[in-house]
Amino acid sequence: MLFSDKIKQLRIESGKRQKDLARAIGVDVPAYSRYEHGERRPKREQVLRLARIFKTDPDELVAMWLADEAYSHIAHDKMASRASHLLNTMLGHPEDAEPSEGAVNLEKPEHAENHPERDLIKKMGHSLMPHLIQGDAATVMQRIEDESIDCIVTTPPYWRRRNQGTESITATNAGDFVEQILKTMEEAKRVLRPRGSLWLNMGDDTTGGFVQGIPWRVVLAMIDRQGWKLVNEVVWNKTTTSPQGSRDHLRKIHEFMFHLVKNDDFYYNDDELRRTWALLVKNDMQQSGSKRNVTGERYMKKIMETDALTPQEKNNAKRELNNALRRLNAGDINDLRLFLRESRDQAMDGNTPKARAINNKGFYIQTHSVQGTIPGDVWEIAVQRSGIEHYSVAPDTLYRLPMIASCPHGGIVLDPYCGTGTSCRIAYEMNLRSIGIDINPDYVKQARSSIEQKPLSLF
Repeated sequence: MLFSDKIKQLRIESGKRQKDLARAIGVDVPAYSRYEHGERRPKREQVLRLARIFKTDPDELVAMWLADEAYSHIAHDKMASRASHLLNTMLGHPEDAEPSEGAVNLEKPEHAENHPERDLIKKMGHSLMPHLIQGDAATVMQRIEDESIDCIVTTPPYWRRRNQGTESITATNAGDFVEQILKTMEEAKRVLRPRGSLWLNMGDDTTGGFVQGIPWRVVLAMIDRQGWKLVNEVVWNKTTTSPQGSRDHLRKIHEFMFHLVKNDDFYYNDDELRRTWALLVKNDMQQSGSKRNVTGERYMKKIMETDALTPQEKNNAKRELNNALRRLNAGDINDLRLFLRESRDQAMDGNTPKARAINNKGFYIQTHSVQGTIPGDVWEIAVQRSGIEHYSVAPDTLYRLPMIASCPHGGIVLDPYCGTGTSCRIAYEMNLRSIGIDINPDYVKQARSSIEQKPLSLF
């Protein structure tokens, strides 16, 4: 058992709340919650305080805390087992002997309550090489331990789009299709960690000229019947799509990517997501050969036409706007907004930078860092073709962004419908462990081949 699991167990057994423990050791509730999820480590003196509160052996808890530190440093390295042997030898506890008091055990044990067959995470070990399995998604997922997956990113088979005899879902009507998806999503909820995220990409179908609403049927059933919480529905605008010959409805060029969680408190790395999104935007501009050249003509016109500013305030506003535009075009800032006083007698309440500027100068220029803003809920990403006839793969960016946002360092990614392994390959590139499942043996074979071509060392 890891230190994080131990203190959670002790808290539950003692009947105490995270709020009480956080106050007792001098941290806020989010910080203490991260201790229980293994995302941060408390200080030694805090561990001793917890031992006193839980009325448990302080030496044992500190020893577990120390072992957890060693585990966090080497757990995901392919040489972890050898390092564990050497560490025990250095401490005078050879592996073939019975562990004595203070011996270091870097193997993550199963929880006692786990079903004996639920040992897939334990068996896959700490290797970063994706664990690819051929089989039915819901069936294979029964082998995964409870609350062991950090992030699930997947695209289930499309309803009525393909039937090559090797699809995971064989439903003959929309209702059965939804039920088969829900069966997999029920397993997904069980295996997902309390702070984990599920990103579900689904396209819709038009039958007899009418949209079936399959993605929303699935997600609403997940919310109503399984207790999921919907964070966002992202519209994936597929900027490159095939022509469609219909004369009675619009060409379909989007799919949905739903972000769902189990609890209100979920892991989300918005800082890294902003940085990645800003890089993607910059790369898109470079590849298209375009350059940002904003003149601010609309803002200049607003300044000239307003009656709420004095002539001197207008001159000041134009001068500061020109300075901000130069910074924008030089790449020092990512975006800007201009706010003007609405009337001569306007007085804004509050002590915000915007309110102070409007009251004192008549205008406020809001600039956005080059780190970028949080992405919107419409993603313009081109479709990627594969070497398989009539088969498209999920674009790298569509899977990379969810992993960046919601999978912590050292986490585990699961894709129950992995196809040719895009999600697992991206997880591997990001130094994340991953499990990919697909019923089609040819897809699994291709996934293994494409990932094994990559060098084992990422450094």
